Amino acid sequence: MFCLGKTHEVSKCSEEIKNYIEERSGEDPLVKGVPEEKNPFKEKGGCVIA
Repeated sequence: MFCLGKTHEVSKCSEEIKNYIEERSGEDPLVKGVPEEKNPFKEKGGCVIA
């Protein structure tokens, strides 16, 4: 991949990305989950087979 502009050290960039992700992981629904009452994909009803 070719990019115009400044070049950066991978070790520095990866550390910044890691810190960014770790700082925001508490807000991430993929990490902490979605509360049942706020889940738009929760099934409204069920099916009972007797």
